Amino acid sequence: MRLFVEHELYFCGASNGHAYNMCLTGRKQCVHSVRMELPTYIEEKGDEFCAELFEASIWTVRAWRRRVRYPRHKKAADIIERTEGVVDYSGIYGAPEAA
Repeated sequence: MRLFVEHELYFCGASNGHAYNMCLTGRKQCVHSVRMELPTYIEEKGDEFCAELFEASIWTVRAWRRRVRYPRHKKAADIIERTEGVVDYSGIYGAPEAA
């Protein structure tokens, strides 16, 4: 349950991936579980819910959950917007590996 109705999300820039909710009074609250991978998000919310939320077929969402297929860039941007940033590009496509 969120305590703040209106907030903005700020990333502190630390390598640990912490993010902060900035409430209207200016206080910061650290939120450790802001980012999530797409398959995890789909597992928690359910295939049917995510299919409706992302405006995709149930079969497509199931393929994304199993990482058999990945969303196209335009759909990925839509997913990020509809999840309010909980799922980001690295959560969809995976973190880039070091060369």
